[in-house]
Amino acid sequence: MAKRVSRLTDRTARALPANSGDAVYWDGDLTGFGVRVRASGRKTWVFQTRVRGRLRWFTLGPCGALGAGKIGCRGHERRRGAGAGAGARGAGEAGCHGCD
Repeated sequence: MAKRVSRLTDRTARALPANSGDAVYWDGDLTGFGVRVRASGRKTWVFQTRVRGRLRWFTLGPCGALGAGKIGCRGHERRRGAGAGAGARGAGEAGCHGCD
């Protein structure tokens, strides 16, 4: 089940409920950026984009390990790497638009 949240922050990610099944909550500002909430309650930051016409999911890290701002930067980097044709999961680890 997918839902849209106006803006994903650390606080909103912690407050997301765990349901009987898995759910993804998408950020309203950054397209493709979201939080996957498993039925067990485990929450991970995810990013979804197209690479060479195919839909790709990237797991960016567990909620709580890094802040939403830093994870959002990783999402920006994934999108930039995908646009350049880099399909590797490790593509785009360098800093983005001044986040570092």
